[in-house]
Amino acid sequence: MSVAEQMTKADAFLQDAHLCAQYERYDSSVSRAYYAMFRAALALMEQYGYVRPAWNHGRLKGALVRNMVEGRAILTHREVEQLESVYTLRIQADYENQPVSAQDAREILNMVSSFIAKTRGAIDHET
Repeated sequence: MSVAEQMTKADAFLQDAHLCAQYERYDSSVSRAYYAMFRAALALMEQYGYVRPAWNHGRLKGALVRNMVEGRAILTHREVEQLESVYTLRIQADYENQPVSAQDAREILNMVSSFIAKTRGAIDHET
């Protein structure tokens, strides 16, 4: 999948996350928000030549730290940890009985929106 296609998916998933939150479907909102962030991170990696046939959360997180934090200083450790936080809340939303709160969903949506904007800026700067 191309960088542009990854970003298109990220944008669509973020829009879905906002729609779910609008209808108070906070678990689904957080789940879609995570995948929006995941796709944006994939697009960033691929923009800089780090392409894999498949990524999982752990490999992506490690690669982001090595290449986008330590290697290129595009992201911060805090931003990669935010990816981890969103992932953890997605696991709660998808698999546990404790529902995601409206407050947590709003915070996640803001965090993911900022992450996507930053990755888009880095990608646009590189092209």
